[in-house]
Amino acid sequence: MGNNKDLLQQALDQHQAGNLTEAVAVYLKIYEENPQHVDVLFLLGTLYLQSGNTDAAAIFLQKAITLKPDHVEAHNNLGTVFQNCGNLGQAVESYNRAINLAPDYAEAFYNLGSIFNKQRKFDMALKHYKQAILLSPDDYEAHLNIGNTFKELGKLEEAANSYRKSAALKPDYATAHSCLGIVLQEQGKYDESIKSLKRAIALDPSNANIHNNIGIALAKHGNLNKALESYNRAIELKPDGYQVFSNLASAFKQSGKLEEALVSCNKAIDLNPDYAEAYNNLGAILQEYNQLEKAVVSYKKAIDLKPDNPELYSNLGSALKELDRLDEAAEYCQRAIALNPNYAEAYNNLGTVFQERSNLDEAIVNYKLAIKHNPNHARAHSNLGTTLQEQGNTEEAVSHCRQAVTLDTDRAELHNNLGAILQKQERIEEAIICYDVAIELDPEYAEAHLNRSFALLLTGNYKEGWIENEWRLQTKTHRLRKFNKPKWDGS
Repeated sequence: MGNNKDLLQQALDQHQAGNLTEAVAVYLKIYEENPQHVDVLFLLGTLYLQSGNTDAAAIFLQKAITLKPDHVEAHNNLGTVFQNCGNLGQAVESYNRAINLAPDYAEAFYNLGSIFNKQRKFDMALKHYKQAILLSPDDYEAHLNIGNTFKELGKLEEAANSYRKSAALKPDYATAHSCLGIVLQEQGKYDESIKSLKRAIALDPSNANIHNNIGIALAKHGNLNKALESYNRAIELKPDGYQVFSNLASAFKQSGKLEEALVSCNKAIDLNPDYAEAYNNLGAILQEYNQLEKAVVSYKKAIDLKPDNPELYSNLGSALKELDRLDEAAEYCQRAIALNPNYAEAYNNLGTVFQERSNLDEAIVNYKLAIKHNPNHARAHSNLGTTLQEQGNTEEAVSHCRQAVTLDTDRAELHNNLGAILQKQERIEEAIICYDVAIELDPEYAEAHLNRSFALLLTGNYKEGWIENEWRLQTKTHRLRKFNKPKWDGS
């Protein structure tokens, strides 16, 4: 018996040191001498679980439970075996048995939260994660997963706070800093996002996913060259990373390099033909090429692959809107909102459909909902401003358009929209300044050139005004506002 005790300690030492081959040999030696040694059965099951041998893990854990039915950890670990095998119903049963035996066992609550999160039962997931944290307040992984669940629900501020808590509990936890960076992107807080992601890279410089994520943030911030560097570094680290090729295509698209964007997007699809986001991105490229029917096909393919993704429905709505299929466009935007009632972009896109129908009251309602769910949504502020201007609410219109260019200083369209509103208010010099900024940001922006020409003509500057007026040949109509195509960023 004493010899077995020494052997067990030897096996535990090897196990804890990560020497699984050596540990299993000693465990099996003890098992051969004493097949009913509960601790050895449990530890063998746990070791096989850690090494990925789920069949052996299940056998030994069930043996341990047969001999000791109230073995809490064995029930919990058997649940993990079932979970890893995709048998979620049996996993839930095992975790619940562990909780019934030990109501203060935080790990089982955490594991149940993970299952419900995977099943997209987010309210149940939150309930169990919160109970895990109540029992184990310093569980940084539970805080991280609560953040992930809030993010899925579109509750970005709650998600950010959970990630911050996780990072505070474990400052060297690169995943927490990376997740915080991603959610800050979605809030439009690009400087903070880049700061968090750089901290994550410093902690884990060989992590391709983090390089990919900082590329997304840099691209959204308008720093496309740096974004390309980050994506290329991610590809060096992970050459088969289809998500990175999709995001690389995004940066090319934002740079106006549509051919390169198309090549990168097709590479992503070649690497993973079932990657819904690649078809979503392909739809955005096809929209840019004005191949709207093909874009609709691509978005529908994405929806077939991932029918629970609200972004896909919103983007399909945008393509249908450009085809003047307004009823269908509204329907798909509303389906996006049904999937995620907090999805600001879908409200913004639905607002543009109502604005196109000249239903300004409904447009305003939806733009305000977009801003409610994302106060930093620059295009929603701009669109709300243009709609208020159409209703004659000039001061509030200017206020929202100014807020838009403050939130997103690098988007030419927003400066153009502000200029158009100021021009309608006969504030011509201010309008010209806005058009100048828009043209500096996008020298080929025909609409801004045309608006500037009208403003110059109004000031009596006929020579320069008529030169600028040649840009009328580059645009079909002069419009105050364009429908916002999906700003494809690969996230």
